[in-house]
Amino acid sequence: MNIDIDVDGIDAAQLMLGKQPNAIKRAMSSSINRALTAGRTALSKGIRSEYNIKAGTIKGATKSEKATAASGKGVITVTGRPMDLMEFKPTISRKGMVSVRIKKTRKSLPRSFFVDIGKKGIFHRVTTSRLPIEKEFTLSVAQMAGNVNVIDTVEDRMQRVFNDRFARAIEYGRD
Repeated sequence: MNIDIDVDGIDAAQLMLGKQPNAIKRAMSSSINRALTAGRTALSKGIRSEYNIKAGTIKGATKSEKATAASGKGVITVTGRPMDLMEFKPTISRKGMVSVRIKKTRKSLPRSFFVDIGKKGIFHRVTTSRLPIEKEFTLSVAQMAGNVNVIDTVEDRMQRVFNDRFARAIEYGRD
C-alpha cells in the first residue's frame, strides 16, 4: 500500500520562508509525521469498521517510519500472516454448526468445519473420511488494510491532516 501526498503551496512557502532555508524541510517533515499518526489511527478505525478485529491486533501489525528533514519521507508498513479463525470468537450451534464473525455479519461455515479445543483451532475435513484435516485461517491484517473502503478513508485523512499542518507550520514559521 503506497499513499502519496500532494504538496500544494510549496512555492508560496518558499517565498514566505525565504530567509530560513531549512524551515520548509522541517515544516514538511513534521507535517508528514503528523499525517502518519493520523493515517495509522484512520487505518485502525477503517479496518475495525469493516472487520471484527481488535485494535491491538492491528496496532501490532503496523509499523511507521518517521520522516526527517533530510529524507522527507515517512512510511506506514502493515505486515502479518493469515489469522487463525479462533481469534474471531466462533460459536457452535446445538446441531454442531460452526459460525464466525470475520466481517460485521456472522457467517456459518460448511458442515465439514469443526472446533477442536485441544488443538485450539477450527479445522476442516479435506475428504469425507475422518482424516486428513486442515487448520483454517483467514485474511491477514495487511489484506484487510487493502480493502478499497479502508484505503480511501486513510488517504483522505492523511491528505487533509498534511495540508492543514503544513499550512499552519508555514503560517507560524514566518513570524
